[in-house]
Amino acid sequence: MDKVDLKIIETLKQNSRFSIKEIAKKTGIPMTTVHYRLKNMQKANAITFTARADRKYVERELVTYVLVKAMPGVKHQKLFDQIMERPEVESGSIITGDFDLIFMASVKNMDRLNDFVLKYLRTNHEVAETRTMISYETREK
Repeated sequence: MDKVDLKIIETLKQNSRFSIKEIAKKTGIPMTTVHYRLKNMQKANAITFTARADRKYVERELVTYVLVKAMPGVKHQKLFDQIMERPEVESGSIITGDFDLIFMASVKNMDRLNDFVLKYLRTNHEVAETRTMISYETREK
């Protein structure tokens, strides 16, 4: 990956629906080069395209971060994969420090947050402890 690829990626981050022509115009890179580079980056799985729904539209405006500490002896990867399957979870990481996992989750309201944290996570025998933080504002770059 070089400066040309990075320039294309930065332009796509502004709007992933830009056409090759629009990317070429915004970056000053010839259309054929943009086409070739995009094709190669996709083939190498260096870039992927996904759709992200507006949280207001899907009624999941309450954004939270949930720290999870696993019980001793629990396989972190297995627990991580299991929690990542939950529909309210948008992203997650296996981390260092006092907790083992962190998840960003979005829910409709406090009742749905209680369902996720109290009824799902805290009743899971592989989870020792949780800590939940509510986001006042969330921005994605």
